[in-house]
Amino acid sequence: YVIDGVTSRDAGFLNANDIETMAILKDASAAAIYGSSGANGVVLITTKKGSAGKLKVAFNSFTGFSNFWQTQDVLNGEQYTALMRELGYTTFGGTNNTDWQKETFKTGTQNQYQASISGGIKGGQYYFSTGYQQDKGVVAPAKLDRLTANFNGSQNITRWLKLTGNAVLTSSTSIDVGDNSSVSRGGVILGALTTPPTIGIFESNGQYTTIPNAGGWDNPLALAFGSNNRNRNFRFIGAFGAQVNFTKDLFFKSTISTNSNRNFYRYFTDNFLTTYGRQERGVYRDNTTKDHVWLNENILNYTKNVGKNAFTATGGYTLQSSDYRYSNNELTRFYDTNGNPTAPSVALTIPQRAQWSKQSYLARIT
Repeated sequence: YVIDGVTSRDAGFLNANDIETMAILKDASAAAIYGSSGANGVVLITTKKGSAGKLKVAFNSFTGFSNFWQTQDVLNGEQYTALMRELGYTTFGGTNNTDWQKETFKTGTQNQYQASISGGIKGGQYYFSTGYQQDKGVVAPAKLDRLTANFNGSQNITRWLKLTGNAVLTSSTSIDVGDNSSVSRGGVILGALTTPPTIGIFESNGQYTTIPNAGGWDNPLALAFGSNNRNRNFRFIGAFGAQVNFTKDLFFKSTISTNSNRNFYRYFTDNFLTTYGRQERGVYRDNTTKDHVWLNENILNYTKNVGKNAFTATGGYTLQSSDYRYSNNELTRFYDTNGNPTAPSVALTIPQRAQWSKQSYLARIT
């Protein structure tokens, strides 16, 4: 992805209302501009800009709902018990009649709000927007809260100097629900279809129930609510430049861009509610990722028209640098079997750091 001239691994942090255009480059056209980085194609995204004229103020809002299109017909408690007895199996779970799909699948909601200001002044234009999005998934407690801010502007300071700038700032918090674990033979969704209806949600002592004769697998709600699975992300991308026009044919442009990503993941489960938590006597994980890339591009361009012919000479120098850091900490067994604090088992990973930089020269005459 290339967003207003800044390369990025993804574009999910953008507010869709801020996007002006999208274009896809592939094959030779992508490789010619972006080299090996564009071997699989490039998505060019341009965000909105202001225009000359009066000040424009806009506000957009959206509310939506989501549900499972169709739930599956499964046996109720009485039918399940009768079938198991007919087949010669023991039902184990008692006389409950739990509709696991009804307990697991809820109505999801989505709310989006955006306000923007745009316009133009003498020799320049500007666009600024801020937005908020909240999504609640159909499988609680899955949730996303996201704040975004976007700026795009340019200004002619003099006849020979022009300044440009664009930036996107995003802050998001998400709560995830696992759906790829051994619990209930395949996570929350599959567990809602395969967990026997004769099992209740909680044991008499407040613990989540487990599936009898199934290796201690928890019911689907235990996976959904039995742990705190939170991710916080801060993202900033921006580019700021200056163009100097020496003559009508010769100009120099310098741009500095940055792409900064900080991600903080936290996981916690106590030693009581779930089978996994009881086995490990409590679990806490803390993962931190920091990734920062910056790029400086300097271009000198000369264009000359001679009769019906046009000649262009371009020379440039670029410098790019990256700094990636990762750390992971894990604590387990910080409670004993009775829930009393104990000396935890600590697992620390050696902090990882990767750095690289490169410089390039370019020249072209057409």
